[in-house]
Amino acid sequence: GLTRDSFIEGTPPSFITTLFELEADGITVVASDGDAWLLRLDAIIAADSTAPDAQLVKDRFSAETAASFAAAITNAYTQSLVNSAGADINQAAINAVNSAAFLGGGAHGGM
Repeated sequence: GLTRDSFIEGTPPSFITTLFELEADGITVVASDGDAWLLRLDAIIAADSTAPDAQLVKDRFSAETAASFAAAITNAYTQSLVNSAGADINQAAINAVNSAAFLGGGAHGGM
C-alpha cells in the first residue's frame, strides 16, 4: 500500500497528496507539465498498527513530542525566571556564542 510519504516515480509531486485527499470511490484529475492523470480511489485500508514500521513511526513521534514539550517547558521556566528577576538577556550575544560553539570554535573563536 501507499503511505502519505510515498512517491511513485514518473508522477507529479501532488499525486500522492491528491490521492490521500480523496474519499473512497472518489475520482479526480491531476494536471502537470501538460499531462493529465486520472485518479480513482477504490478503497481506504487502515494501516497495520502492529507492523514494525508502524512502531518506528510511533516511537519517533513519541520522542519528538517529548523533546518538543521539554523544550517548551524549559523555555517557559527560563522566561519566568528572567521576568521575576527583572534581568535583561542579550539574545544577540547568546546567538553569537552558540553559533561559534556550533561551528567548532567555542566561545573564544577556536583559540
